[in-house]
Amino acid sequence: MPHLIYQNVSENKIYEKDHKNIEKAHALELINKYGTDSLSYLALSNDRHYFFGHKVEGLVAYRIINKIVICLGDPICRIHDIEEFINEFKYYCKINKYKICFCSISNHTRKFLSEDEFCISKYGEEALIDLWKYEMRGSSTLKLRQKIRKAEKDGLRVIEYHPKKERDLKLEMEICKISEEWLSHKKSKLNFSVGELQIDSPFGRKYFISIDKAKKAQAVLVFTPFLQGKGYFLDVMRRKLDATSGTMEHAIINASLRSKEEGISFISLGVAPLTGIITRG
Repeated sequence: MPHLIYQNVSENKIYEKDHKNIEKAHALELINKYGTDSLSYLALSNDRHYFFGHKVEGLVAYRIINKIVICLGDPICRIHDIEEFINEFKYYCKINKYKICFCSISNHTRKFLSEDEFCISKYGEEALIDLWKYEMRGSSTLKLRQKIRKAEKDGLRVIEYHPKKERDLKLEMEICKISEEWLSHKKSKLNFSVGELQIDSPFGRKYFISIDKAKKAQAVLVFTPFLQGKGYFLDVMRRKLDATSGTMEHAIINASLRSKEEGISFISLGVAPLTGIITRG
C-alpha cells in the first residue's frame, strides 16, 4: 500500500510538471507574437502563474502575495485587444477575490488603466538605447570611454555564448560560480523583476561573457528579446567581485555593438529610478 501511495504522488507531480511545461510553451508563443514590452520574457520565470484569455488571445503572468495579484509589465496581447483582455482578467480576479497591481507598465497601458480608475504612481522611466543613434562622443561619455579603455588594456574581451548550439560545461561552471558569488554579497535579491541565467532553457536569450587574458570568465550578461527580436533587454548582469574596473561597462558596450551588427535596434537597461518624475515644492 505505501508503494501505491508513493506512485500516485509521483504521477501527480509528473502531471503538474507536464502541465506547467505546456503552459510555458504557450506563454512563449504569445510572447513571441505580442511581446512588445521589454519585460515580457520574465513571464517565463519559474515562479509565475498564468492567465490566458478566453475571449481574446492574451497572457498575464503574475504572482500572488496576500491576495494581491502582482503583474510585471504590460499584458501580452494585441494592442487593440487590451481593453477586452484586461476586463476579462479583472473579472477572473474579482471572482477569486484578488486585488490587482501592475508594475512597470508602458504609457499605452497606463493610459488605459488610469481611465479604468486604477491608481497610478510613477517611479522612473525605462533606459532605452537606440543603437542606430547612440554615439560615445563628447564629455558626457568621457568616463565611460576611460573605463572601457582600461578594461581593454587589461586584456578583457567579450564573446557570445550559444548554449542552444553547443554546450561548454567548463565555461558554464565558471558562469554559475560568478553568479553565486555575486548573489552571495547582495542583501536582497530582486527575483520578481530580474530573471535567472536559465542556461538549460535559453529559448531566445543572448549570453555575453567577458573573458580575461587567461581565458577565464569575469562577467556574464543575459539579454532577453522583445519587439519580435528587434530589441533586447539586459536582464542579468553579474561579475566577479575582484574583476578589473570597467569590466561591466566594457561588456555592455561590446554586447550592444555586436547586437547592432546583427540588426538589433534597441537595448533596454531597465528602469532608471526617479527619472522623469516632477516634484512640486
